[in-house]
Amino acid sequence: MRARRTAALAALLGLSLAIASPGGLAQGKPDAPRPSAPPRAGVGVTLDLGILFRLLAPGLGGAQTDPGGPHVPGRVIMLREGANATVETTRVPEAREAARFRLEALDLTLVEFAVEPGAESAVVDALARALPDAVVDRMAWLDPQQGLPARLYAAAAIRLPTPMPSPQSGRPRLGVIDAAPSQDLPLAGTLRIERFDGDAPGHEHADAVLCLLACRADAGSGFRGLLPEADITLIAILGRAPGDRLRGSTLGLAQALDRLLALRVPVVNLSLGGAGDTVQRAIVERALARGLVLVAAAGNAGPEAPPVYPAAWPGVIAVAAHDAADRPYDRGNRGDYIALAAPGVELWLPLDGGRYVSGTSFAAPIVAARLAWAAARGEPVALGALCARARDLGPPGRDPVFGCGALLW
Repeated sequence: MRARRTAALAALLGLSLAIASPGGLAQGKPDAPRPSAPPRAGVGVTLDLGILFRLLAPGLGGAQTDPGGPHVPGRVIMLREGANATVETTRVPEAREAARFRLEALDLTLVEFAVEPGAESAVVDALARALPDAVVDRMAWLDPQQGLPARLYAAAAIRLPTPMPSPQSGRPRLGVIDAAPSQDLPLAGTLRIERFDGDAPGHEHADAVLCLLACRADAGSGFRGLLPEADITLIAILGRAPGDRLRGSTLGLAQALDRLLALRVPVVNLSLGGAGDTVQRAIVERALARGLVLVAAAGNAGPEAPPVYPAAWPGVIAVAAHDAADRPYDRGNRGDYIALAAPGVELWLPLDGGRYVSGTSFAAPIVAARLAWAAARGEPVALGALCARARDLGPPGRDPVFGCGALLW
């Protein structure tokens, strides 16, 4: 074993020295134009050293984890039904209980386990055998679904009424699960902030989502939020993860959905997503069954990417993004789970002197706003009602790019 590790390390160092150069290691912006290089004879090799390390890591020994991967390293999560759920894990000593949470509104007990990094899958299998009535899985990360940096076209694209008809049963109420926003946003409505895992105050992703929903009218630009008088409850679950990335997890999502259900918020916006896990699916199914309407960003990993969750769980309204010319967002996900599309490419916001945002993160709250407005007016709060009014884009009928079409208010 020592000889194999030594040989692998020697190969890695030798190859890295042979290929390393300032030009080869530089990571430019994806969309930046690249100057043409004069033709040269010979063979050119470009190698990502991070990939090389991951390929050779098993030969170097030690448990390997990727903090940027789809799952939380060293964490397993388990769900059991009922108020008095007990957890007997003596037969699985590798699973060390780190925290336990009672989800009152969902009538579920959630347990987080700490395990050795690299042993997560084995512990999941062992727990599933020991506790066959529980839902057990590796805990998935959740990432904000924003893209690269708009024009003031969203209101016209969805045919937002001017002036807006008044709600019949009070102000529209909406839940948002995201990061903690700035404290000085120019919002016209009311904002309640609660935290579970979120420890990243003033994050621009949450600012943009909230501004789309409820920013005051901006006289200079003509911009105004979709629901300026909305009553918004934001649950902050996104915080700083390894690699200084803004991320949340299934654990925070479960607590947030339980809290919003207890507050009787009718519609929840989820401008985040990830690989998903079976515990997350069970929680989402329970929340939907108890009346929450969940609207989620469909993802920004590209047309060939796998589905993003929670958007792709059955019953969740997954929102794709289109631009001012009704073209699909080029970085957006595709798939049968896409419910419909809304403006989400180069949207201008009156923040920081004017800012442009792109991504399904910013299409989802437009759909969530429409449903919250419908709830306040006593109208149907369902995908079918939206699809009945949607503009058909792409091939006739439902398709994996636009779903049932582009949202019309």
